[in-house]
Amino acid sequence: MRKRTVIKIVAPILAAAAVYATAEIVRRQHEKKNYICPHCGEVFKPGILEFCFGKKRDGKKKLACPVCGMTGNCEEALIIANETD
Repeated sequence: MRKRTVIKIVAPILAAAAVYATAEIVRRQHEKKNYICPHCGEVFKPGILEFCFGKKRDGKKKLACPVCGMTGNCEEALIIANETD
């Protein structure tokens, strides 16, 4: 009886921790990535839902550009951060 009680308490805590960890990984990836619009060349960051559920094909992601409004297969932009000493 005592073992089932422990499982009923621990299982939801572990499930919540797994959901939180997954959300944190996705959030960090979203912060790092920008995309280039194939139509206007603008570098932009998509919304979190579009980032998560945008269709990927050949290393590109189908996204809507917030500047020109066109939807296309956007390449990931390589952004190099400036390092300060």
